[in-house]
Amino acid sequence: HILLTGVDFMRMRNDIDSWFGYAGSVTPSDIYNLDRSDFDFGSHPGPSGAYQVLNKQKQTGLYVQDQAQWDKVLVTLGGRYDWAKQDSLNRVTATQSSRNDKQFTWRGGVNYLFDNGITPYFSYSESFEPASQTGASGNVFAPSKGKQYEAGVKYVPNDRPIVITGALYQLTKTNNLMADPAGSFFSVEGGEIRSRGVEIEAKAALSASVNVVGSYTYTDAQYTTDTTYKGNTPAQVPKHMASLWGDYTLFNGPLSGLTLGTGARFTGSSYGDPANSFKVGSYTVVDALVRYDLARVGMAGSNVALHVNNLFDREYVASCFNTYGCFWGAERQVVATATFRF
Repeated sequence: HILLTGVDFMRMRNDIDSWFGYAGSVTPSDIYNLDRSDFDFGSHPGPSGAYQVLNKQKQTGLYVQDQAQWDKVLVTLGGRYDWAKQDSLNRVTATQSSRNDKQFTWRGGVNYLFDNGITPYFSYSESFEPASQTGASGNVFAPSKGKQYEAGVKYVPNDRPIVITGALYQLTKTNNLMADPAGSFFSVEGGEIRSRGVEIEAKAALSASVNVVGSYTYTDAQYTTDTTYKGNTPAQVPKHMASLWGDYTLFNGPLSGLTLGTGARFTGSSYGDPANSFKVGSYTVVDALVRYDLARVGMAGSNVALHVNNLFDREYVASCFNTYGCFWGAERQVVATATFRF
């Protein structure tokens, strides 16, 4: 048996003082590929509303988990009890709202370890997540609760350096938040969302120098109990996502210890609002990596690296939450890291 138990505590204070206004109507030349030239950044309307809210949140969780193995059967069982308190003060209307919640959730799973490296599994888990946002009037939302079933298989052969995993899942969540259809820049409580999907990932060392990783995710999500949007797909949820990464490490010569890597991330199209009135187009970005192992200079386990996301600085719209709100994708990001082990 492997027993794990503990307590965690979270405290958050979020003081918001914001003003907002609406620009004139915009007609993009291509709604699937928004372009900055469609927008007039020279005109800035005055603020038409204020959002001044103080949010406070506390959450305490007590959890315990046990993992046991009998021959080739591995069983995991765990439980958690949460206490959550939320307080909100709307300084514009001078109104207060609060709520106290407590919830028990549990998770369990079973794996069977075959001698040939194949491990099928099944798991069930529940979730409890207090909302970190408030409504336009400062009202506190009910926590989101979820249940997930997952069945899959993992393949790790003894004679080859590969790992292949595949899974089917169904996730149901209640009290989901969505953008206010009235266009107030705030959220409202939505209905229940059911997501069903497939996840596949493969990792392989093709040689001592070459490693590749590929993954694919298919998600079929829809509102199942909302009276207005029942059957619709939630905004910002792409049906298809995929990624591919490869790296090459030099072990000989003057550049021994140098690793070069590159890969691509694909995100399929997604709906831009709960009404499914328009879609945001798919996009692909390329990433790169340069890393040097400092073992060559007597510092085993240490390295320096340069990570570049969106290598070609592609401009794209990542997602929209309604007809009045979209997010540009992240521009090129360059991150340098240094890891030292003594």
